[in-house]
Amino acid sequence: MTMNLNTLLKQIVALIGPLLPFLGQGALEVVERGATVPQADIKKLMKGASPEDVEKAIELGRIMADAVSDFAVFVASKGQIEPD
Repeated sequence: MTMNLNTLLKQIVALIGPLLPFLGQGALEVVERGATVPQADIKKLMKGASPEDVEKAIELGRIMADAVSDFAVFVASKGQIEPD
């Protein structure tokens, strides 16, 4: 099976769906934590880049994790849990 972003997002939606009755709005934080790339990993990936570019990558990682969380939880909840 080839893993791509589409497949990964579908899996996140499928995994979080059954947990929504227990997590409610807290599902946003759970998914966001799971989608967050640790700063240490980003720094390794950005080895040799300027400190400014490393900080930009870290910020983009935060934005990405928040967007994945908002999307997955909104879709899994059929619109019942609004993005934060």
